[in-house]
Amino acid sequence: MNRTACSLAATGFLLMAGCAANVPHTVPEFRERSASPAIVGDGLEVRVYPLRSDRDEVRRALNGLGARLASSNALVLRGLEYYEFDLDRLEDLVDVVSNENPSSVRWIGQSFTWQNLMPERVPVDSQQAWLALPGRTWSTMMEDGPVVYVESMPLIGYDRLVGSESRVELVREQGLRMESILRHGRCLVLIGGDGLPVVENEAEGIPSGDETRTLGGALLAQTVDSDAEESDFLVFIPHFTPGRLRPLRPGPFERAERQPES
Repeated sequence: MNRTACSLAATGFLLMAGCAANVPHTVPEFRERSASPAIVGDGLEVRVYPLRSDRDEVRRALNGLGARLASSNALVLRGLEYYEFDLDRLEDLVDVVSNENPSSVRWIGQSFTWQNLMPERVPVDSQQAWLALPGRTWSTMMEDGPVVYVESMPLIGYDRLVGSESRVELVREQGLRMESILRHGRCLVLIGGDGLPVVENEAEGIPSGDETRTLGGALLAQTVDSDAEESDFLVFIPHFTPGRLRPLRPGPFERAERQPES
């Protein structure tokens, strides 16, 4: 798709988003990109890989890896497809759909405040509007071990010039919130979808070559290299310290129940 078409398509979904039930949002923090993040403690790592395969091939690869679609219907329709699968199969996915090193690797750690999970803001509509993916994440313990909680929601920003002052208007849709609980040995992948469930494409006679860009497609179109035509995909990886991964000691009542009767 050329830049003019991308701009028109992006403008279209921004206008539709403006008609939806949006809520104001404060400016998220934008951390600098880091090529070699220091993994400290528990938390979340975010990688960006160039995507060199079409959507159908990506979905076939994810299905072959036993990935589970973690997106709601609302997210799928807006092109935000999250998939969860085993972390030890990530390299297999990368070999098939990318075959390249990540273009960005960042250590988010734990953040209770919203910050952009993307390497940077994604400009659309001739730089007058932009997209981001604010998120927050933290680690906690559950009965079966430690987990990393991830929450994200796409954000649309508008740069406004009011008189001589420059202002930023931010909106996001509550219906596009994603929440995930990642356990040790699992990961989450975000790809930009075409806005239609895979099983309904052929059944409804919808052409697979539709060039309409969804919100997810625009968000992941050019996250690092503005001159690249290919899209990217994001990978969310939980990390835990060795101490958190040790088996929990049984409590006094549990130990008493395990003692054999005399």
